Amino acid sequence: NDAFITKIGTDNVSPIANAGPDQTVEQASPSGAQVTLDGTSSSDPDNDPLTYTWTGPFGNATGATPTVTMPLGINTVYLVVNDGTVDSEPDTVTITVQDTTVPVVSNTTANPNPVAVNTTCLITAQINDSASNIAYAEYRIDGMQWYNMNPITAGTNAVNVSTTMAGVTESTLLTVSVRGTDEEGN
Repeated sequence: NDAFITKIGTDNVSPIANAGPDQTVEQASPSGAQVTLDGTSSSDPDNDPLTYTWTGPFGNATGATPTVTMPLGINTVYLVVNDGTVDSEPDTVTITVQDTTVPVVSNTTANPNPVAVNTTCLITAQINDSASNIAYAEYRIDGMQWYNMNPITAGTNAVNVSTTMAGVTESTLLTVSVRGTDEEGN
């Protein structure tokens, strides 16, 4: 009696990583933007379950759709998937984090107001920016030239600013405007 032993061989085929489409997102805080990565289009020809390893400026993350914090600028992220036996070739996705949000100026005041002719006056305002730090503040009178306000302490996205405005030589109604500029030039 001859016994036949049949062995059916299966060669494991490497999985294919797909890091998803490039993204452009708005910076939400000075630390960057929360971004959800998407590797769900990755596949395995053998239909083996996949594990996902992402590498980028955030360090490492796992899972098909992790949410990570990305810094301002152009970021390259790598995805490698594994089918339990072998890793895929890495796939990359580019995440561009931009800051186009302008600072918000509020509570602009003049003290005293009204001010007497030939008397200085203190101009104050609050400037907030949810995405970037404030770089500098300026003021102008009646839509004319912008003048620098007192220097701002570096590294803050919410500031109170002030300046002393020189006295005016004649009685008139003036409009004083204040603006803030963040580190990204908004």
